[in-house]
Amino acid sequence: MIYPKMALSNIKKNGKLYIPYIITSVLTVMMFFMVNSLVNSDSVAKMEDGENIISLLAKKKGNRLVQYSWYGKKAYINSYVL
Repeated sequence: MIYPKMALSNIKKNGKLYIPYIITSVLTVMMFFMVNSLVNSDSVAKMEDGENIISLLAKKKGNRLVQYSWYGKKAYINSYVL
């Protein structure tokens, strides 16, 4: 019971360090789910060149896009914090 209290107090005390990281993590998860919803969307499949969009995002390239954007955001956040 004491560990959650200690963790919350540390996050409150060091908010300048944790808040950018938490925001970046939330945005990255949102981006991942948006890419997956585009891949599984029937509307995108019915569009002109929709098959190309789906094949581009579905074959791990969409996940790589999220991964590389995460690395870029993480590097930016680390330079901002330090």
